[in-house]
Amino acid sequence: MKLSFRTMDGTLLDANFEASDFVYDVAHQLATQKSQQVSVRLTSQGTLLPPGCRLEECGLKEEDLIDVVFVAWMPPAKVANSLHEVLPRRMPDDLDVGGVTVLDASGIFVRSASRREEIAQELTSKMRPSLMVLDVRQCAFSPLSLLAIFQCLPEALEELWASRNHFDAEVLGCLKQKSLRLKVLDIGYNECNDLRQLPELLTEQMEQLILGDLEKLKAPTFEAALAKCPRLKSLEIHFNNRLGKSYLAIAQCSELRKLLAQYVHFSEEALQQILESCQQLEHVVLKGINDLSTVQRLKKLNLKVLQASLTPNHQILAEISTVQSDTLMIGIDFLEALEEHKLEDLSSTVEALKMSPATCIAWSAEAVNIAVLQAIGPRLCEVSGACNNTSDSVLSDLAQIPASCANLISLSVNYYEQIDPKDLVKVAAACPMLRDLHLNADDCDFQRAFIDEGVLALGQHCHMLQHLDMYDRVMADPAITLMKACEGWPLLRYLCLANCTRGDWESVSKIHELPAVLAGNCGKLETVVIYDDKMNRLFDTEFESRFALYGPSLL
Repeated sequence: MKLSFRTMDGTLLDANFEASDFVYDVAHQLATQKSQQVSVRLTSQGTLLPPGCRLEECGLKEEDLIDVVFVAWMPPAKVANSLHEVLPRRMPDDLDVGGVTVLDASGIFVRSASRREEIAQELTSKMRPSLMVLDVRQCAFSPLSLLAIFQCLPEALEELWASRNHFDAEVLGCLKQKSLRLKVLDIGYNECNDLRQLPELLTEQMEQLILGDLEKLKAPTFEAALAKCPRLKSLEIHFNNRLGKSYLAIAQCSELRKLLAQYVHFSEEALQQILESCQQLEHVVLKGINDLSTVQRLKKLNLKVLQASLTPNHQILAEISTVQSDTLMIGIDFLEALEEHKLEDLSSTVEALKMSPATCIAWSAEAVNIAVLQAIGPRLCEVSGACNNTSDSVLSDLAQIPASCANLISLSVNYYEQIDPKDLVKVAAACPMLRDLHLNADDCDFQRAFIDEGVLALGQHCHMLQHLDMYDRVMADPAITLMKACEGWPLLRYLCLANCTRGDWESVSKIHELPAVLAGNCGKLETVVIYDDKMNRLFDTEFESRFALYGPSLL
């Protein structure tokens, strides 16, 4: 079938496809012609061609004209609590001074506490009265260091990014005394025991507020904080699950465009009031959607990103799959499900996903099957299987539909699936974009087949890999296999090898050569997990002497 494609600038392109080709495969071929990572929507006479349908099912004829719309490809952001790093580590000499208005020290990593104090002092020396943006996220600064920095903040400051540091009440008191008129305040993901001064740090200028994983945040403080921010555009409260009825206060932020609330249990009343009042929402992350009326309210919004965890319900799942959003992340709360609510027949969801206009889709559920993954096609950016005691095999399903793996960046298998190394070989070959791979099991005697062949394939094909967890997955010759595979992992930052051998690590062939080879090929490696004291010393000695960014998290 010969078709003509017209881009937004009027460029025409003729191309031949089979009538049986999926629309998303055609779109993916057009998208790969762009240098940047984009996705494509195809329309005919103003009507979207359903991505999961075949060309012949769309009523297309020979030489029909199809309009091509390039859209941003935006995978969902990872959500992590206060114990986890979310930014790449950086050296102290990577300190970014953006002229006189921006000072960026985010992700600076030094093992020495005294050296971190010195860096804090260096930051104060670089501040100018014109400084508008200070970013010290994930620096693990002590309260003393934060005090030194915050005491020097200029009146002109508009954005303070300071999550994943060690706050206390005195630090907040220092910010209070500065009387800053901030537009952005990020003090989330810290263990501060007294947050009562938070509302006094806020003014009507506030547009973005990040309060994720603040265990000591109380309902009255939260309500008072939101009351001070009538123009709030973005609110992040991941993991703050103890605020009860005070979530209703979010509804008063009518200009809100982004609400990030993973692992937060809203009441149905609060959730519906928020969605009814905040009509400008574009980016929403929610947990525990269990009512169709909530889905209907989501459909009324002009969403760009929707990450939603649902209770297991066929009708809700099918409806949420039709929400108009560029990025769609669907999670099923299978661990909370009663046996009678488990999802088996997903036919209505499959049809909904075929029609979904989303260009980037993530799927995290107990039911990961070929029909669902094929309906998503190369729009699939993330897939996660259940961590429950089933024999469902994510890898074997993906191995049968390699076209759905083209844009996959994150993959987590079922803890309890037996990994077939041949399936891992096929999936690796189909996943050139893969960054995060979680192959871990949950029992050291569980995995039967050696996975060496699959690990070698990961080294051959998955050169974007940053996180690789193989806990409890055994290899016949782990050191030899890894020394070869790691040649293809220049970006690797995290590697878990715990229980990857059936015997003692000391008896593994060439194990003493492995650290040096890993260090030579994986120059960005920050963490190796092996759970063996002798091997820990072996690896730590090699890496700490060669890489300043190697070592345990400071958070």
